[in-house]
Amino acid sequence: MYILPHHYFKIKEYYYSCYKIHKFVPLPHVLAVLADVHKCRVTIHSYIFRTIKQIGRPDLKIFLPRISLIYEENSRKKVKTHVLLTEFCTPYSNYTAKSVCIVKPELIPFKTRAMLSIKTWDSMINLSHSYKYSSQIDYVSSRFKHLHSRFTMIGTEFQILCGYNFKKFSLKTCDSFLRFFYLLLKKGWYINVLEYLEHTISFGVS
Repeated sequence: MYILPHHYFKIKEYYYSCYKIHKFVPLPHVLAVLADVHKCRVTIHSYIFRTIKQIGRPDLKIFLPRISLIYEENSRKKVKTHVLLTEFCTPYSNYTAKSVCIVKPELIPFKTRAMLSIKTWDSMINLSHSYKYSSQIDYVSSRFKHLHSRFTMIGTEFQILCGYNFKKFSLKTCDSFLRFFYLLLKKGWYINVLEYLEHTISFGVS
């Protein structure tokens, strides 16, 4: 499993069985970098369907890519598969990183808190104490320790891939989509997910 910044993907939107689905397709040079890191051939194996949950918002349907790492040694072929997650998805959970910071607002770094408007901050606090979403909040809270360890474990690979000189791609989509996944400063401007809980989710950096 790899966690990648969202601008390493091209987002395609389409409808399937009355659902609007966002498909995250890795850019070609991302596969090339993964091939270089693993010294093997990399192809897209398939796409996995996930229902992404955000506390206080309707669920969102997405497709995430599963890649094949193909090793060939001594005329023998060995294949491993990895799922590519965007940075706003939490490993082994349908909830977003934004949901985690809503459940644990006290752990958001001060510098990130200072960037938020009073309205945004009050909205997060209200959600974190909402009886309406208590079951969701309890679930994310109970999974927090596990999610933290998974983020840290996978974070080393994230740092390695971010060390490559990728061209920056902006997330060209509607404001409502941005608001689902990210804490926004203003229209079209969002806070990097890595800054949500940097004191607890370190992404492999000590």
